[in-house]
Amino acid sequence: MSTVSKKIMMGSGATASAYEIDQSAIFNSSSLVRTPSSTGNRKKFTISVWVKRTKLGQLEYVYGGQSVNETDLYFSDTDTLNFFGYQGGALTWGWGTTRVFRDVGAWYHIVAIFDSANSTQALRARLFVNGEEQPENGATSLAVTLNQDSMMNLAGTPQYIGRLFSASYPLYYSGYMAEFHFLDGAATVASNFGETNSDTGQWVPKKYSGGGYGTNGFYLKFVSGAIGTDSSGEGNNMTVTNLANSAVVTDTPTNNCMTLNPLDTGSSTLSQGNLTLVTSSHSDTSGTMRLPNTGKWYWEVTCTTVGGAYFGIYKTS
Repeated sequence: MSTVSKKIMMGSGATASAYEIDQSAIFNSSSLVRTPSSTGNRKKFTISVWVKRTKLGQLEYVYGGQSVNETDLYFSDTDTLNFFGYQGGALTWGWGTTRVFRDVGAWYHIVAIFDSANSTQALRARLFVNGEEQPENGATSLAVTLNQDSMMNLAGTPQYIGRLFSASYPLYYSGYMAEFHFLDGAATVASNFGETNSDTGQWVPKKYSGGGYGTNGFYLKFVSGAIGTDSSGEGNNMTVTNLANSAVVTDTPTNNCMTLNPLDTGSSTLSQGNLTLVTSSHSDTSGTMRLPNTGKWYWEVTCTTVGGAYFGIYKTS
C-alpha cells in the first residue's frame, strides 16, 4: 500500500508576515554548484538561508566547499550546526553549536557570518538561528585568526549548495530550502533578513535590503523553471543537479505545511520531503502538526494503491 500527499495544507507554525515567500525547493540527493571565475573577498562574507529538515542523525551539508579547500555549513550526526573551514585538508577554523535542531515540522533561519578582519575575535565567526546568536561549543571550535583567508570566493574553487564536494561521499542535505542569500564582502546580522512578529513572537522573514552582494554574491529564490537563477542582479547563476521543477513546492517559512513525521514511521518509508509514504504492512504514521485551538484546518491525501488505508486524527496515547 502506498499513500501520497503532494501538497499538505495543514499549518504547522506558519506566521503572519508582511513579506511572503512563495516557494521552496525539496533537496534529496540534489545540489547546486558555482565555480567563481574571479576571486572576491576571502575575509568577509555572510550566508542566510531558511531550511526545514526531513532527516535527523546524519551528516547533512547545507553548503560545502571543494576538495581540500572548504567552507562548510552543515548539520552533524548529533543534529548540531557547524560552520567550518579547511585549507589543504586541515581544519583552519571551526564554529559549532551546543544546541541541537531536531524539529522536523519547523523552518529554521540560519545566518552564518565570517569576518576575519574584525579586531574582536568573538565576532569573526558567528551563527544565528531564528534571530538568536548561538553559543559556541568549545569542544568543536577553532578560533579564526585576524585577517585569515577563507576558501570562500576563491577563483576556481567550486562552491556547493546541498552537498559536500566528494563524489563518493557527498553527504547531501535532505529537506526544504528557501531564500538563499550569499553576500561576498559583507558581514551583516540576522535582522537584515528577518524580524520578530509582534503578534506571535516568532521569527519571520523580511525582504533583504542590507546592501550589495559583491563579486560572487547571489540570491536564490528557487523558482520553478529558474531554480539556479541568481536574483541578486549579479548574474551569478548556479548549475543544478537532480533538482527538478517538481521539487519546487509552496511549503515555505511564511506558509509552513504539515509533513509526515520521520520520527514516527513504523515500518514505512518516507521520501519527497516527507510527503510520500510507502509501506507493505499496517503501520501508523503521524504528521508534524499540533492541533490548533481555533480556526479551520485541512489536509489532502492521495492514495495511489488501495489496500486498507486509514486517514484521520487520533490521540498519540
